[in-house]
Amino acid sequence: MTEKTEENIAQTILDQLPALLDVKEIDFSRAVYDHSEPFLLSVPQGRKIENLHAIIKQNAETLAPLQRRGISTMLDLASFIEWINRHKDEDSVIFGEISTTPSMTAVIDYNRAGPAEVNLDRDQRARHGQHRAHYKFPMSEEWKDWDKIDGEELTGPDMGEFIEAHAKDVLAPTPALLGGGEVKEDWENGFLEIATQLNGRFATYQRLNMLSREFTVNEVSNLSTSFNRDTGEQVIQFQDEHKDPNGQPISIPNLFIIAIPVFDGGPLYRIPVRFRYRKKGSNVVFIITMHEPKIALRNAVEEAFAETKENTGLPLFIGKPEASTSA
Repeated sequence: MTEKTEENIAQTILDQLPALLDVKEIDFSRAVYDHSEPFLLSVPQGRKIENLHAIIKQNAETLAPLQRRGISTMLDLASFIEWINRHKDEDSVIFGEISTTPSMTAVIDYNRAGPAEVNLDRDQRARHGQHRAHYKFPMSEEWKDWDKIDGEELTGPDMGEFIEAHAKDVLAPTPALLGGGEVKEDWENGFLEIATQLNGRFATYQRLNMLSREFTVNEVSNLSTSFNRDTGEQVIQFQDEHKDPNGQPISIPNLFIIAIPVFDGGPLYRIPVRFRYRKKGSNVVFIITMHEPKIALRNAVEEAFAETKENTGLPLFIGKPEASTSA
């Protein structure tokens, strides 16, 4: 009886060996091109079930990626627009952010328009949103320089050196702004309103040049200050030898105009600048403040947004795209 049982067991093992040792070819074509489902394989060691989806996908991307992904960084607006036109499709979108550091982000493989279209637990309109380009508006050197001293206290020599170094940025006021001519352009009315609000008067280019020279060579001491409400001038009376070429106290207009690009290589924007002084001990400090620079910044950003929309034909949303996640 025992021999019979042992013979049966041995024969059973022999009968099963061909099946256990049989090597079968696996058709990976479905797994390579259809990643919507897991690919399961039973391997000999303890008949453990393994999901080969990640391995198959990794091998499939050896020669070429399964999809486009990554974030390109564009350094100028023209390149940003050209890159979008090279890759865009009908569902690509652009996001724009207006702030002190404005930027735009293009998402080429953005979710398709319309409500969710779920089929077999998968939204047929969903896409990964991993193919992107980012453009951070490069602020111009002129904007950086004026922004750096905006609201800061400057000594007389420092003030003079700055005005002299940035003389090209100073725009001569029109006759209308000086009170001796008719208004010819719409922007002049806006600047006249600002002068009225601030009880100010615009300085000419020549006047600022003269003041810059005075500030450069003079040490400020033994002085008195006053403000002429009729003319809008601030007056500094130096008790020593520091007077203007006509022997009169140095009068300081409290407004002038600069014309600078907001972004590197961009168009010029007129910005009114307030010019003030403050006594500090026996000295005086000078303060330059751009009037509502955010208006010029916003106008420059919105014009760039409009140019991008026009040249790409894509929608532009104010905000940030969804965070990119791995597929």
